[in-house]
Amino acid sequence: MHKEKPDNDIKQNEASIEQSDFIHSMEGSQLMSWTSKVLNQPRREIILGPIIILGLAMTICLAITWKMWGQIGENLDIWSGMCVIVFTMLGGLLLITRQKTIFNYRATTTGIAVEHTLYYPEFAGPLFKGSAIFVVLLFIGIAFYTNSLIFLFGPVAMSLGAAKFLLGWKNEKKYEKSRPWNEYNFVTVDRPSSVVVIHRTDKTVGFETRFENKKNLEQYLKLLKETLPKTAVFTEDTWPY
Repeated sequence: MHKEKPDNDIKQNEASIEQSDFIHSMEGSQLMSWTSKVLNQPRREIILGPIIILGLAMTICLAITWKMWGQIGENLDIWSGMCVIVFTMLGGLLLITRQKTIFNYRATTTGIAVEHTLYYPEFAGPLFKGSAIFVVLLFIGIAFYTNSLIFLFGPVAMSLGAAKFLLGWKNEKKYEKSRPWNEYNFVTVDRPSSVVVIHRTDKTVGFETRFENKKNLEQYLKLLKETLPKTAVFTEDTWPY
């Protein structure tokens, strides 16, 4: 047990160095830095996500019901358990896709850099992978137990997509850098979503910054007015992406 503590400390130090190397690789003097933990999804996906997951869970449960139609009376507990597992597994998948993202921003006199990663506890990876393996093995076991091998091509096949996603899940860090400030000509300010986007020429793409509080948003807008070209156009609008 005592040997694991130094290893954990080393990993934490390496992670800190990696973050520091990237964030501080942006040239120029630091003007502002902040961290935001927010939901990084378009509004449309936030609304449609639960509907799609619920529809998929109901479809799988209907397939289970159809495959076991003549045996439900004798295996009601198995049928109920499988439906509960399906909803639980897909509910977990929904939680994965709806997790908040941690953004670390650093703005300098030359531009802005961001490091972002999904917010999960350390045990999330093993938990998701273990759950996926358990569910797939459980469905296969039930198929053999009920002597219904065709069951393998129904609910099991439909659940493999979610299981594959969970098995391959990895919480990776991503990094982005902006272009120099003087190349940006437009700014979209979405106050309800606490998002500011700077654009060069195309207003449908740009460097996004997200905020957890209004104070940092206003401070960043003040910074942009001082660093972007004087001709830059600021627009209050909804950012749909």
